[in-house]
Amino acid sequence: MNLDGKTLRGTIRLEQTSGVHQLAAYHADEGRVLAQVAVDSKTNEIGAAPVLLEQLDLTGTILAGHVMHAQRQLNS
Repeated sequence: MNLDGKTLRGTIRLEQTSGVHQLAAYHADEGRVLAQVAVDSKTNEIGAAPVLLEQLDLTGTILAGHVMHAQRQLNS
């Protein structure tokens, strides 16, 4: 399973610097998103990752993500 964050296309208005950003847990072999959460504008993917992972049964799962997700709070 992979963690991947993306800013949704077309959500950055001219007067803004950021748009709607979401973090997803993606099952590459099945080609589908298992769960997804919005990333609050006052935080980043590090803050959203625990919320996302709490929604999933990770028993026996290998999880891949960007190096920013190598946080102690996610490794327990």
